[in-house]
Amino acid sequence: MTIAPANWGHITLSQWFGSSEHQARQAILLRRERNVLAFPEYSRGNKPLDDDTVQLVVQFYLQDGISRVSSNTKDVLKIKNELVPVRFMEMSIQEALRKFYNEYPNVKVGKSMFYCLKPRQVKISSPHETCICQTHENMSLLLH
Repeated sequence: MTIAPANWGHITLSQWFGSSEHQARQAILLRRERNVLAFPEYSRGNKPLDDDTVQLVVQFYLQDGISRVSSNTKDVLKIKNELVPVRFMEMSIQEALRKFYNEYPNVKVGKSMFYCLKPRQVKISSPHETCICQTHENMSLLLH
């Protein structure tokens, strides 16, 4: 619509092209700012994260303070034809996110994206045979 004559108003533009008056007004503003044959920028959706940030979050999940390797040697997953040991989170995702923000304050990752970037081999809940809550850990320390 930016190729229409400059003396056409938004009503004439909308009638000629069969569009809404809002689209015609936006085309006139676009023509004033960027001349003829200009098109609006694509501003839909969020910008994707760069690969460095994705790798940083994945490596953060695989740290020993955040998740631990399962004590059962049979707990493995086959990911891309490779056996990977299962890891269990030592804290909740929310606590891990707070720790990530403290360690990397300049990296911007939202809560939902942080959760989506969790690797498949990292499980949220620990198995029933091993409990690492404060009460049971204190009891095991007293016994040893």
